[in-house]
Amino acid sequence: MTAARTSKTVRSILFYAGAIALCAPPLFVFIWMIMTGLKTGVQNISYPPEFIFLPTLENFRAVFQQYNFFRYLMNSLIIATLATAVSLILGLPAAYSIAKYRQGKIGVLILIARMTPFVSYLLPWYIIFRYLKLIDTYTALTITHLIITMPMVIWLMVSFF
Repeated sequence: MTAARTSKTVRSILFYAGAIALCAPPLFVFIWMIMTGLKTGVQNISYPPEFIFLPTLENFRAVFQQYNFFRYLMNSLIIATLATAVSLILGLPAAYSIAKYRQGKIGVLILIARMTPFVSYLLPWYIIFRYLKLIDTYTALTITHLIITMPMVIWLMVSFF
């Protein structure tokens, strides 16, 4: 009876040690990010890094006062909403037809399109957008974001359907 209890205790300890080992690196990165925002510029680049410091909100104040943060945030929300909506409107019927008619080869092509480096699209998109006078517009940025979202929606929804 005690051997079973000892084994259970050891397994429990190993489980929690493993959970802590898996959670520690992302948690460290998150804490480091918060600490970087609360330090001055000199403290951020000091070597060795300072872990004990007097926190300041100067960086956050600079973001909100010197830069038009809320405009940029609104632009990001508009582009994300448009790209998601268009991806769903076009991607759901495509995924349904691929799933219904069992078009596995098209699914593989979509996966390949998803794996293609996005930098390879930049020059052709720029030439097309310049020709159509779409540079610096929501339309161009939404179409560019569709390169990422459309294959993802189709690929995920094929398996759902």
